[in-house]
Amino acid sequence: MSLPPEPPHPLDRGETKAATAEQLQNSKNQMSAFERSTLHWAITAVIMSALAAIFICLQWYEMKKGSADTHMLAEAAKKEADKAESISASFQNATKELDRANTQAANSFHETIQQSKAALNASIQASRLDERPWIGVVRVDTQGGVQSHDVFSYQAVTISIRNSGKTPAIKMGSRIFQLRRPWYEEVGDYDSEFRTWQQRRKAFEEQLKREHPEMPPPPPGWEAEREAVESSMWKKLFPEGGVMAPGVINSGDLGGATVGRRTKDGRPLAIYILGKITYHDTLGGTQHTTEFCIKHLQGNSFTFCLTGNWMN
Repeated sequence: MSLPPEPPHPLDRGETKAATAEQLQNSKNQMSAFERSTLHWAITAVIMSALAAIFICLQWYEMKKGSADTHMLAEAAKKEADKAESISASFQNATKELDRANTQAANSFHETIQQSKAALNASIQASRLDERPWIGVVRVDTQGGVQSHDVFSYQAVTISIRNSGKTPAIKMGSRIFQLRRPWYEEVGDYDSEFRTWQQRRKAFEEQLKREHPEMPPPPPGWEAEREAVESSMWKKLFPEGGVMAPGVINSGDLGGATVGRRTKDGRPLAIYILGKITYHDTLGGTQHTTEFCIKHLQGNSFTFCLTGNWMN
């Protein structure tokens, strides 16, 4: 019968530590100088490797931290750049809006000035139209009119004119002329018909000179004298040296004549007397014009034409 094993005896920690130190000392004593040197360098290498690893870890940490800081700086710089760009865009938009507002304000101011000027001019014009003189032919009377088959004779034609305005008419003047036309033809206004009449008269005078070269030329000043004679018929219509007060009616005779009323082949002719009165107002010296047209077609007197009577 075998005996049971003895229980293990617990080791004394102090004894164990002393034995290990003694063994290490014995191992050092047994090592050669080369081995001890190699051991020292190995320990040193381990320590240096550990220090290098720690340095690398610290450097990596700093690099990572610096990279994060650089990223943060880059983000901050990008935000600042975006903010600056946004501010610049806002400033440009504000500048454009200011320019647009200034342009609109300038245009509006210019339009306001133009409208005010137009309103002022219209008001002045309306005031002048209300205050200016208005000369018009109000009556035509034929004295001693006698019509036959071939001619119409009259002793005088009395023209009555009136200033229906509120201010005097000054610097008055007039021109008249007589013409004949086929009854179915229309006549133009005084200016156009007067130009046509002058051209025809000049052509007739030139034809007369060609057909009768022996005729002496008219004396100097003959044209001016003829115009003076034509204008002299109107002088009695404008008393006080060509001034006509408002509300006044003046009458004058144009003189008499005997005028043929048939063409060479026997067709009837209408006899026209066209006139033009010019005068100035006292508001600004503006010249005004009144034109009139009277005709004889049948009967013993002149009557107003359907057209050609107006005041500007």
